[in-house]
Amino acid sequence: MLRAAAREFLPKLQRESVSLLLVGDRQMRRINREWRGKDEPTDVISFPFGPGPFLGDIVISLDTARRQARDWPLATELRRLLAHGMCHCQGYDHQKPGEAARMAAAERRLLGAPGLVGRSLSAAEKK
Repeated sequence: MLRAAAREFLPKLQRESVSLLLVGDRQMRRINREWRGKDEPTDVISFPFGPGPFLGDIVISLDTARRQARDWPLATELRRLLAHGMCHCQGYDHQKPGEAARMAAAERRLLGAPGLVGRSLSAAEKK
C-alpha cells in the first residue's frame, strides 16, 4: 500500500525514489531524540536528500499511526504520513501560519484531499 502511494506521489514531486522505514514508538523516540533533540515519539520524521532523483529518507511510527487512525483506516493515515514526510523532504514546513498553508496545499496536491497539516488547520479554524 505504501509502495503504491510512493509510486503515485513521486512523479508529482518530479522524483524517482524515496526510502521508507516503519518503526515502533520506542525506535522513533530514539531517532527523534538523536536527530531533533526531542525525547518523545512522533508520527513521521523526514531526512531530505537534496536535488536529484532521490527524495530522501522517511521514518514512520506504526504505533503512533495506529493511535491517530482511530476514526479512519490505518491505510489512510499511513498515506497522509507519507505525503507529509515527502512534503518535508521537498522543503515545506508548518511552524508558521503562511508555511502551514503552503504545506497544506502541497499535501492536498499529493493526496487529492486534506493531509495532516490541512486537517489541523481546519480544526484550528473551527475553534
